[in-house]
Amino acid sequence: MFFSGRSSLPRPFGDVILDGVDLDIEGGSSQYYDLFVKTLKEKTFKQDPSRRFYISGAPQCVFPDAYLSSALNTGAFDYVFVQFYNNWCGVKNFNNPNAFNWNQWEKWASDKKSQIFLGVPADTYAGGGYVDANTIANILNSGIKNSPAYGGVMIWDATVSKVNGFGAKIASLVHKG
Repeated sequence: MFFSGRSSLPRPFGDVILDGVDLDIEGGSSQYYDLFVKTLKEKTFKQDPSRRFYISGAPQCVFPDAYLSSALNTGAFDYVFVQFYNNWCGVKNFNNPNAFNWNQWEKWASDKKSQIFLGVPADTYAGGGYVDANTIANILNSGIKNSPAYGGVMIWDATVSKVNGFGAKIASLVHKG
């Protein structure tokens, strides 16, 4: 319906054509997301084999995620934007091996053949656990950037990042070798 851009049914986004879905579930029930992503991947997306469709998600860094774990374990996700903020397991606790849990997510991603992104807040008011761009660079250069599971950095929120230049700083550090 929304993926082809054609339908006789009401379309809330007009003639917009989607190339995938992103699940950022932070409350409510955890039921049926696994069925939803499997149906998308195994049935809906196969209706147009000429196009590539994506499924992504943004779980909290707490492992396993309270709402998306069953869906994530289907192996249907192409990209996972792990929110390493707002929790004890975030980038703020990078130097605490009992807290920062990139390694758990890395192992999970390797088993599922998915890529994970290091999700960070763009400023103190964009999410708890803010650290500056140089700290993010140190975290990435600790070996994360060389992991086959590493997909990049996700920044919340884009508007804040654009205004304060955080995203540009991260981009220059990430692409610096």
